[in-house]
Amino acid sequence: MGEIYFTYRMVILPIAFVLVMESLKIEKRDLKILILSGVVLSGLFLTHYRIIIVAFSYLMVYVLYELYSNRKDLQKKRRSY
Repeated sequence: MGEIYFTYRMVILPIAFVLVMESLKIEKRDLKILILSGVVLSGLFLTHYRIIIVAFSYLMVYVLYELYSNRKDLQKKRRSY
């Protein structure tokens, strides 16, 4: 029985990743996407706490990668001020 719930969590995890990545990428914050990603992440937390740790670890690496890949653009913006 526990294996079935693990499979459900692993199906929801990529969906949560895509929702949060898209909500971070868009320039204008859309309230619907933010609420939907919050609901999915809270659903992951309710299934098991280890899954949310995996999700936050992945998202932290993703945010650091985005900051590193856009560092030249950030430096140009800082110099223009």
